[in-house]
Amino acid sequence: MPRKKKQRSKNLDVLKTMPPLKHKQANQDYDIEKSDLVDWLLSQPEIKQWVVSYLKGLSDYLIYDSKTECWVGVDYKGGQDNE
Repeated sequence: MPRKKKQRSKNLDVLKTMPPLKHKQANQDYDIEKSDLVDWLLSQPEIKQWVVSYLKGLSDYLIYDSKTECWVGVDYKGGQDNE
């Protein structure tokens, strides 16, 4: 029986239009803050939506507090930083 093709989010289709981008700059140490690839990815609304959708499924890492309307890490012990 043939395997089913894994269904991926339509939000990832934007990756098909990505231009050639460097992840590491020539003659420099690797620095993710200087990655053209990461900059492009984070500028795409579809990728941002995909990341949020993915994170919503990680309830062993993040939870949504409907009282405060905030997302928070399950091990967070501090005060509210965004207020």
